[in-house]
Amino acid sequence: MDERLVDLREQQLDLLERVYDALLRVHFPVPGELDDLETMRAGLQSEVDGLNPELHVLVLLQGSELAGCTCYEYYPRGNHCLISYVCVSERFRRMGIAKRMLVQVQLQLSQRAQQPLAAIFAETHAFATCNKKMHGNGMVDTC
Repeated sequence: MDERLVDLREQQLDLLERVYDALLRVHFPVPGELDDLETMRAGLQSEVDGLNPELHVLVLLQGSELAGCTCYEYYPRGNHCLISYVCVSERFRRMGIAKRMLVQVQLQLSQRAQQPLAAIFAETHAFATCNKKMHGNGMVDTC
């Protein structure tokens, strides 16, 4: 099956509403937990100025199906990243989708920053995930 990763900041912004409804709303149903669609759209369309945070929404497509997405903000002044949302469609779970997306985040950030990142933070409500830290090509224990 044809697999591709798309950054909605760079291409296919028209997928945002579909991603929002099919993935983000489903996986983040608590009121106030998820940024609203228009805020995300504005963040993706904001100018890259080297000062303000840059929103990215990575989408992994399997053919035309949405397999997963990762939303993150790069903070150029502090040279760090906040991963806000990671979700994988139930049909595509246990296939390494989240890991592939997070590896892509690291690749994009290393190219964007042109220097080693100071930190990558992840917002989570899952305690088991809290004790993990991105390192190199995957996740390792410890905060």
